[in-house]
Amino acid sequence: IVIAQKIVSKAEDRIVDLRQVKPSPRATTLAVEVDKDARLVELILRESTEVVRYRKGVLIVSHRSGVVLANAGIDASNVGPSDDDNRVLLLPEDCNSFLP
Repeated sequence: IVIAQKIVSKAEDRIVDLRQVKPSPRATTLAVEVDKDARLVELILRESTEVVRYRKGVLIVSHRSGVVLANAGIDASNVGPSDDDNRVLLLPEDCNSFLP
């Protein structure tokens, strides 16, 4: 059985409205360098333990679960009924809890 992370994240209510996120000075500075919304960068930093690499358009981090991935796995596609540009979906709280 395969379970997509998106359905688990939605079940855990890991949806974040970017309008409710206040970016830190670090997120604001990094956002300019990677050309991303500072609020999104703030969430990426919160979900990560380390920024591994970055350049314009790309932010690679070590997620708190231990995996290295782009944007801490934060997804803005098909988030919910309204699917506006201000809602994003974080990875599940414990990505490994579904492993046997």
